Amino acid sequence: MNAIHETYPIQPNYIFLKKIAKNMIPLIGLNSTFANRWGRFFLTTFGIEYKERFVAMLRGFPQNEDFLCKFRKQSSTALLAMLLLKMSTFEAESFKRKTAELIDAQSVLLKNGIQVPGHLNEDRVFWCYPIVVPDKVLCLEMLAQRGVDAYMGATQVDVVDSPVGYSYDYPYETCLLYTS
Repeated sequence: MNAIHETYPIQPNYIFLKKIAKNMIPLIGLNSTFANRWGRFFLTTFGIEYKERFVAMLRGFPQNEDFLCKFRKQSSTALLAMLLLKMSTFEAESFKRKTAELIDAQSVLLKNGIQVPGHLNEDRVFWCYPIVVPDKVLCLEMLAQRGVDAYMGATQVDVVDSPVGYSYDYPYETCLLYTS
């Protein structure tokens, strides 16, 4: 595998910089109450569908792109330097504490009748998971009434078809989780 990887071209540093720059504006806007409130007001006033645009900007795997070509590259020096910095400052105890808090929060959701896919997995260190509700549209309306700006089309989680030759059929309920 390493021999194959070494044949791939090295991704230029400017691609890493471009990704950082592309994500900074939405992240600053989302993390600033002032920018978020007035930005949404401005965009809504001019009829701009901001949710779809922001989600498209932040997608890890943009739709309609051959993303495998993007992965068939060796990492840039800038990306590796950032990864080294992050790994050298990683605090395992803090991570464990935050994971325990997330598991407690999921338990509260479960006790209140909200289905949390993956809650039976013992190794729950994921940070993003779908929330399943009986009526998606009603849920979005209720969240909006409470001031939460939610969006239904943000997930890239999907059912992966069984490999050719396997006879496994996903349960109907599983397929329903991924319909809009």
